[in-house]
Amino acid sequence: DTDRVWTSDAETRFRKMITLPPLVINIGAPVSVTTEDVVLTTDFNNVQFFFWADKAHYYIDATSTWSTSEHTIPALPTDAVSFLNVLYVAYGTGYSTGTVGGTWADVAAAPATFWTVWDTKLWKIGLNSNIWTIYSSTDGAAFTAKGTLPQGVAVHDIFVYRDVSGASSIFVSTDIGLWSYDATNQRFLQTEVVIPKMPLAQTSRTTGFRDGKLYMNTGGLGIVAIQAGNPFI
Repeated sequence: DTDRVWTSDAETRFRKMITLPPLVINIGAPVSVTTEDVVLTTDFNNVQFFFWADKAHYYIDATSTWSTSEHTIPALPTDAVSFLNVLYVAYGTGYSTGTVGGTWADVAAAPATFWTVWDTKLWKIGLNSNIWTIYSSTDGAAFTAKGTLPQGVAVHDIFVYRDVSGASSIFVSTDIGLWSYDATNQRFLQTEVVIPKMPLAQTSRTTGFRDGKLYMNTGGLGIVAIQAGNPFI
């Protein structure tokens, strides 16, 4: 039935498996939250963190309660990642870090909007003088600039996917399509996946699926299914 479109309340993400959907339970909100909404969630140290606007809380499964506010991020968080047992939370002009022991710190004037981990390094990308610049770090503390995108291109996501050889590599989705990162020459290369420039606040985010393809939404224009190869199609 490959010529049909199927929809279901069941979980169909996994190949040749249909399972019950995730169990949904209303867990409410922390007492410190009034009108704030969740803008980001991530798992760290075996717990799930939620960022209610700039407030960081985690949910305690054992007691079905919320933690007290762990930290107040200096601005709305944009992305988070775990690296070397430290939680990194980006907020555009800088980032915050949290340790397993609950010690938090803010690093200002250090552009960071999105994170990824590749080649045993932590990578961040952020706006530096209105140009998207990628940085890498081996220890999560000292970052080195490793290339830029052309001025005027807006980054919406950074992630790891397969390059034309089948090896893992860094990619970014932007307001005009997909770009690959050449770590050897420290440069970005535009792929054949080109889309009309997205207006206003629309974004292009990505996810992998069981068929091995990369799916990238193109704002209000639809979804693109991407197959790694030469060319990218």
